[in-house]
Parts: sequence; structure tokens; C-alpha cells
Amino acid sequence: MSTYLQGTVASAASSILYERYLELEGVSASSGPSRSGSGSGSGSSSSGGSSHGGEGSDQSRPRSPPFLSSGDQHYPQHYGEQHHQQGHQGHYTMTAPTHMYTHSSSSISPHLTYHAHPSQPPPSMAHAQKRKLSTNGILTTHPTLPQKSTRIHAPPKLDQHPTWNPPLQREASSSTTTEEIGVEGLREWPAGMHSIGSARGFLLRAAKAASALPSSSSRILLVPDRDADGLSSGQIIKRTLLLLGAHPDNIYTHFVDKSRSVHDPVERAAMEGYGARYVVVMDQGSRGGPPLVAPTSGAGESVEVLVIDHHYSEDFPEGAMVVSACQHPPIATTSMLAYILCTPLHRSVADLVGWFAILGTYGDLGSSIKFNGKPWPEELAPLLKEYTKKRFTESVSLVNAPRRLDGNPLLAWEALDHPDASPVSVVESQALRRAKEATKAEIERCQRPAPKFSRDGRVAVVEVKSFAQVHPVIASRWSSTLSKGSKGGRGRCEMVCVANIGYIPSRVNFSCRPVGAARLTTDEGAEGDVDLIKMLEEYACSKEGFRSRVGADFARGHRRATGGSLVVELWEEFRDEILEVGVKNPEELSVKELKEAKEQKGQKRLDQFFVKKE
Repeated sequence: MSTYLQGTVASAASSILYERYLELEGVSASSGPSRSGSGSGSGSSSSGGSSHGGEGSDQSRPRSPPFLSSGDQHYPQHYGEQHHQQGHQGHYTMTAPTHMYTHSSSSISPHLTYHAHPSQPPPSMAHAQKRKLSTNGILTTHPTLPQKSTRIHAPPKLDQHPTWNPPLQREASSSTTTEEIGVEGLREWPAGMHSIGSARGFLLRAAKAASALPSSSSRILLVPDRDADGLSSGQIIKRTLLLLGAHPDNIYTHFVDKSRSVHDPVERAAMEGYGARYVVVMDQGSRGGPPLVAPTSGAGESVEVLVIDHHYSEDFPEGAMVVSACQHPPIATTSMLAYILCTPLHRSVADLVGWFAILGTYGDLGSSIKFNGKPWPEELAPLLKEYTKKRFTESVSLVNAPRRLDGNPLLAWEALDHPDASPVSVVESQALRRAKEATKAEIERCQRPAPKFSRDGRVAVVEVKSFAQVHPVIASRWSSTLSKGSKGGRGRCEMVCVANIGYIPSRVNFSCRPVGAARLTTDEGAEGDVDLIKMLEEYACSKEGFRSRVGADFARGHRRATGGSLVVELWEEFRDEILEVGVKNPEELSVKELKEAKEQKGQKRLDQFFVKKE
């Protein structure tokens, strides 16, 4: 992008965000923002103006969702305290994250509040914790007490932000098609410019509504997936909303049960039970269908839904605002998409949630990703160097362990939701380590059965029986093993499918991974890359009527990491009649037959050697 165009984009974005800030603060553009808070002079104390009113009084708690008993719903402490000072040393307060889900309350350590002059960008929080004083502000510790909500300050001009990089367009690679090219040879990444801009407006509206006292009209519901990428994206969105001034008591978190999807009617009723006006669904997979929640709440107010996802799909739920990375290779993770989505909204986002973007990216794409700006954000490279690749890789396995073990991600969510959370604290969590050891033992027990091949030799099938979600891990391991050489004389093997017949009662959940050179492709969706979704669809359509009977929970996910969930009868039909697993192709010889033929050929040559020629 030319310097002129980049400056124009930055100036326009800065102007829009600054006007939004003035609107949130209730200050006209002509008068300018007041640093002392509404209704107070420049010398007001910490008990000065509050955007919520009723200072010093007990604030009412929102009622528990209808499907939860009052004893099961716990609400957090009020984080954030509004401070005012005279003179040049104005400052802001960085809000600590909070706990908003159904679990037993636990002690929360004192949180960190950073005060800095609004005209200067804050230093990296990772480095700020190592020093007590700095030229920009002071790092202080306050006891956890009921406090007033935080007011936000105007974001700086984006073109002056030290870590800001235009996130909407990245340098085009040689494999980029003409349709993907944007202005001056740049392409849209990680998603379309229009969808990213609309999503940013959604988050600003949600934060403004949630800055009021807790009520049904100001609630925000977060619905992240249960893996490392989903939980990381949930933390990025949540902490951004808090930075934008959302009241902690207005943010709820809901996790979908392991036996259902976010599109299930039971989950729809559960999400509607929160009475939220804004719903953010992250990393849950996408498909066409009815609205995820009713378009109007019980109070008659309109409900807005934002879907942030990277799973392959051409159809999406009705009425939802969608930001999808599936059509913009290299396909970014949901956490990376959320990070780029939120970075320009507040100057502290990059420092506060950058490590979550790395964690989620490593969780889905592995540790081979290089943050060099082509297109992965290069501002994340210092964080990777500070915390080390080894620590991030270990954090991924620890965060994924609880949901693999029993389908409940609360243990991992609590570890990430702590105010002082970092890859260091995740690695040091003893509770996560115990979950990881139990998961590891179950994986070792289940990975012993050898695969059986389909009749055409393209699919290797392994069946296991476990209460834990071990089938994706075993599929990845067999993918690596089978890629090292042909197994069973099947040099044409392209996919390994691991089916778990004990994960959900009366159903079979299966995960598929590529085999061979295709799995080494760096960018998903690039030319020549394997497409397991298409491969499964071809098999399903080979038998008349089968595809219509399996429904929508078949061949979902990514081109290189797909799977599904079928009732037992349909799985057996797919295995025995379509794949024909274990049926020998008469045109091929078994391993034993190949060995015998080779020995016979060698013995014949040896016998001929001793034959006396006449």
C-alpha cells in the first residue's frame, strides 16, 4: 500500500474511532473530551462522576438465566476504579477480566491497574510488570473490592501506534488469485474488509450498551468453542469489551455441550435463556440454517448475533453478522481473526491479548507458523520470543486437556481468565497438568489398534472406544505414521479416519486427517492441497440416499481436518457398504502374498545360478 493510501486509511479509522469514543462519553465533538469525568471539575477525586450513576451504593445483580438455579450462578467482583488527577498526568484504568460462568467461586488475586497519560501508548504489560515505575505511568496493585466501572479514553491515532499495522490488507503471495487482489496488489486478509468493519461496529455498540448497569438490555453472551483456539478467541473478545467500558456483570459465557452443536435446538434455548442483547459465537463451525437465537428477546428488543469463524462453509445461519476466514488463504484461526478484529479498537489490546492470538494459532495450525508479517502479524514475534515456542506448545496441550477428558473446558477457561494469566501461569497450573496426564494415559491405551483399509486403499480406518475425545489426536498420530511409508501394500492411502464408538452414547464420532505429501502443505486451501471434505462427500454420494440421511453433522470442519458424528447404524453402513473396510481388492496382493512372490522370484534366480549350462 502506498504511503498516501495507508495514511488515508489510518486517518479515517482514527477519526471514526475517536467520534465513537466521544459518543460513548456523551461529549460533543466541539467541546472535546473531559478528563475529569462527567459532572465533575478538573480537580474531582476518585468519587467523581460516573457514567452509571448511583456511586457508592450497592448495585443490583442480574437475575440468573431461567435454566440455572440461583445457587449455581455466581457473579464476579466489580473490577476497575475511576481515578482523576489534575494536570498533565491524566491516566486511564485497565480493567481486569472477570469470571462469568457457572462454577464454584474461587479466590481472585489482586488485579493490576495501569495508569498512563492518555496521549501516550502504554508499554508492554509483560515488561511493565517487571518495573514499578516508568516514564509513562505507574503500575499499582489494589485489593479486590466492589468498584465502579471503567470509562475508556480516546484511542490514539492509529498511524502513530507503535504496534499498529493495517490489519485489513496484507502482502499478496504468488498463489493469490485475481479475485483476492485488493488495492495496489494487496489482498484482504484474514477476512473481507467489509465484514471486519461491520464486526468492529458490532463490538462498539455492544460495549456501549453493556457499559450501563446490569440489565437484560445490556447483556453480552460469549459462546466460544472448547479448544485452545476457541477459548483464546473468547478471551480476546471479552478483554476488548472490558477495555471499551463494558460492565463486567453484563458479560456472560456459555459453553456448548460436547454431545451437541451450537445449531442444536437445546443449545438455542440455553443461549436465549441468558436474555442477552448481543451474542458473539466463536470457532463453532458454520452452516446454513435458522437463526442461532430468536431475533427478539423476551423484552421485545432486537438481538444481534456475530459469528467469528474459520471453518469451511458457504452457508451461514440466518440473521447473523459473519466474519469468516475460510475464503481467504492462508486461513487464519479464529483467535487470530479476533485479534486483528479488535486491535484498532483500543490501544491496549495488542499488549493485553497478543499472546492469546499465538496460543490459538498454535492450537489449530501448529508451531510452524512464522510471525513475519507475510501475512501473520509481525508485532507478535517479540511475545513469541519472550515466552518461547516451547512454552506456547506446552500451553496448547494443557489448555486442550480438560475438554478432551470430560468435555468440560471450565478448568482451562479459568486458567486463561485469571487477571495475571500468561503462558507461564498456564504451564505452571497443576490442575491442568493432572488433566493432561489423565488424557495422555487414555490416548496411549486407545492408539494400539492397527488400521484397516478401505477396498480402494484410499482410507485407513481405526476404531476405538473411549469416553474421552481422543480420536482427533490418534488420527493426527496415524497420519504422521502412515505418511512415512505405505502400510498394508496401500501406497494410495490418502486419509486416515479414527472413529470413537464410546464418546457419545448411541453415536460414533470420527476425525479424519490427510496422509502423504498433502499433509505437508503449509497453507490450507492453496492450489493442490488435499480436500478431505470433498473426499467424504464423494463417498457419501456414491450410495443413493445416504447423504440425505446423515444430515448436517457429516464432513464438517476444515479441508485438512474434518470429521462428523453419525448414529451407530449409519456409521456401520458407511464403513461396511461404502468404504468396504477390510474387503480385499482382487487386483492387489496382500503383504504376505507380496513377500511370498518376492521370495519365490529370488529362489528361482538362485536355482538358475547353480544350473549347469549346456
